[in-house]
Amino acid sequence: MLQWRLNMDSTNLNLSTTETDKRLHGIDVLRGIVMVLMALDHTRDYFGDIRLNPTNIDLTTPALFFTRWITHFCAPVFLFLAGMGAWLRRERGVTQAELSRYLLTRGMWLVLLELTLVTYTWLLTFSLGLLFFQIIAVIGLAMVLLSAVSFFPDRLVLGIGIALCLVPPLLDGVDPESLGWLGSLWPLIHGGQAALPPVFGFRIIAIYSCLPWIGIMAMGFGFAPLMKFPPEKRKRVLIALGIGTTALFVALRWTGSFGEPNAWGKQDSVLMTLVSFLNCTKYPASPLYLLMTLGPAWIVLGLLDRAAGRIGQMLATFGRAPLFYYVLHVLVIHLAARGANWITNGSFLSPMQAAMTGSFPTWFGGSLTTVYVSWILIVAALYLPCAWFARAKRCGRWRILSYL
Repeated sequence: MLQWRLNMDSTNLNLSTTETDKRLHGIDVLRGIVMVLMALDHTRDYFGDIRLNPTNIDLTTPALFFTRWITHFCAPVFLFLAGMGAWLRRERGVTQAELSRYLLTRGMWLVLLELTLVTYTWLLTFSLGLLFFQIIAVIGLAMVLLSAVSFFPDRLVLGIGIALCLVPPLLDGVDPESLGWLGSLWPLIHGGQAALPPVFGFRIIAIYSCLPWIGIMAMGFGFAPLMKFPPEKRKRVLIALGIGTTALFVALRWTGSFGEPNAWGKQDSVLMTLVSFLNCTKYPASPLYLLMTLGPAWIVLGLLDRAAGRIGQMLATFGRAPLFYYVLHVLVIHLAARGANWITNGSFLSPMQAAMTGSFPTWFGGSLTTVYVSWILIVAALYLPCAWFARAKRCGRWRILSYL
């Protein structure tokens, strides 16, 4: 087992600005990669057939499954890097009190943004009486909690994060109806993909259960002191941890001993057996789902520590404008899908509205080829706006941009 000898006192750091920038560049590149992959999943939602469940082992195909599976890395990696970013923000000279206040206010802002602007970009209407509680709101709640626990020693924050990630299997047997008023909030705690009590006449659909995602952000915060290691040592530790975590996933998944309610089994082909093996539960996120995604991500982060070149710079540009990219990419994908439907079928149908109402026309749903071509074109179209925003944010002229 690797022995970590971390000096958790950030006042003793003697890193140059150049070294800090290089560490952040690797994080920005990895964040950019998962953001580009995220656009693939959302393009599939709008340009593919949303009625097809890629993770239904009896109905899916390898191509459809892996189109979905590769995007499983997005949410865990993004939450983890957000936690690391909070720690690095403190390292750059922000006091603990300032960091806590920033996390609290930005977290509450993200929850509000999810329930208003972000929901609107997904539906382009409020007439359905629906509000979505998705990843942006979960990030917000995680920041609110982190604003409190960030006062604790970094190792304790790391331990809290790991514990929260291990909780979901222990809650599987809980009957929400036995919890009284707390049971109505159970989708936020553990269930996920269910409606919360109405607010001002709107039904709030909770997609993500919060505990493991809050845990991942806390893990990222407690994990971040590793980034002050010398470059070569940092790379070795990240890759070793990634390989060890991935191996642990394979061992636990193979034996079926812990951490995943969805058992795997032998299928008609080797490829479909692999699909079954990798088909871990995201809603709510199981411990094996998190091992499966975070392990390879740590390996990639180690390899990206000195990422350079044109592609690396482009990916880092996306990674430096995450919230701006998120809101813009959903809006662009949605409008593009409506435009494509109007051109090809004479209908300005919103695929997400069709999904919410169950009113699918006979022509609904495109091929995976259409999804991939549309994804590439949309990501390319997002580059220049994100580059402009990243430059504006980096200049620091408008403090409000730190919340975007």
